[in-house]
Amino acid sequence: MSAATGEKQKAWLRILEVILGIIVLILAGYVLAYPGIAILTLIFVLGIGLFILGITRIAGAFAPGVSSGMRVLSVIIGVLAIILAIYVVAYPAAGALTLIFFLGFGLLLSGMEALAIGGSIGSNANKAASIALGVIAIILAFIVLFYPGVALGTLVFLLAISFVVLGIEAIVSGIRGRWWV
Repeated sequence: MSAATGEKQKAWLRILEVILGIIVLILAGYVLAYPGIAILTLIFVLGIGLFILGITRIAGAFAPGVSSGMRVLSVIIGVLAIILAIYVVAYPAAGALTLIFFLGFGLLLSGMEALAIGGSIGSNANKAASIALGVIAIILAFIVLFYPGVALGTLVFLLAISFVVLGIEAIVSGIRGRWWV
């Protein structure tokens, strides 16, 4: 069954999709009502991600064909990621600051990349757009890094908005009986 053929989903699947959409909308309200729990959840997910990164780096160090220098570097990065994962979960305030740092640093790198791309594009419209987006990303990076409370609030707000969009999409898809994609 696909949207391309115009066939509708089975009734049980449509009902399930509507129910899941409602659950996701309830989660959006929960995130807005209890932002502290949402932040703790994000911190826990960050800890899990860092732990998995550490394990994969350590395991990758022993893959065939890895040079001794890369092997040592992979083990060091893996051990540091595992230590950071434990630290982030054990000390949630540090985890919140780590989330903010990753967000700010990511915005900063994204902005610098957009500026570099804008500098190398030949088209004036694309050049201006890329440079403007780069400057905006860099400004946002500094706001995130210098005002961590705003950054945490923004993360919670964006999480709630994402849940609302996903919930509505699931409900509409269930009612229509067709997938969006």
